[in-house]
Amino acid sequence: MIPLIVHSEGTDTAWLEQILRERGAGSRVVRVDQGEPVPALDEVDGLVVLGGAMGAYETERYPFLRDTMRSLEQAVEREVPTLAICLGAQLLAEVTGGRAYPGHGREWGYIPVRLTDAGRADPVLHAFEGEHLSFHSDTFDPPPGSALLADSPAYPQAFRVGSALGLQFHPEMSSDGVRRLLAATRPDANGHPPGVARILTDAIARDEAGHTVLRRLIERWAPRPPATRE
Repeated sequence: MIPLIVHSEGTDTAWLEQILRERGAGSRVVRVDQGEPVPALDEVDGLVVLGGAMGAYETERYPFLRDTMRSLEQAVEREVPTLAICLGAQLLAEVTGGRAYPGHGREWGYIPVRLTDAGRADPVLHAFEGEHLSFHSDTFDPPPGSALLADSPAYPQAFRVGSALGLQFHPEMSSDGVRRLLAATRPDANGHPPGVARILTDAIARDEAGHTVLRRLIERWAPRPPATRE
């Protein structure tokens, strides 16, 4: 079983749940923001940590983030296969010696993700150069000793630290998830930036291809569970 750690209402887990179920791994959504505990790591086959509107540095305002950070720290120590996305990647950076902080501007929509030499050699990410959905304004400094796997013109996009893979972009999100995300995103004083409406249009057009990309990613990342657990 692979827990999917969720930090807010409306987080899109449908594709992940489907693909993991088809692989025989199974999954369970864990709402840490509602006080649900993360299962003990010796009872899981992997760990997925998803996004949220809060910052990884806002643990005083959102104390449940500490629970996620504790699980990430233990997962790295115990070499549990871990996939951390958006806020998850920022939290992963924080607990492994890097830093998460407000960026210099929004990165919303489909962006070019460029692999580094380490990314091209990574067993999971090596085939994933191209355009991917991004929706963030915070960023991170990868931890010392980690491998930066990908970047965009604006921000780092992926890194690996041991058994954990951090992704700033969103391979897991369907067009339904994008629709909910945009509906829940409050505009600032100047309204939403130009091009926001196109994000959903692009997501709808890319749904089938996006599902295929995520399936390939999970096939490379997710361990198949043992037939029996001792």
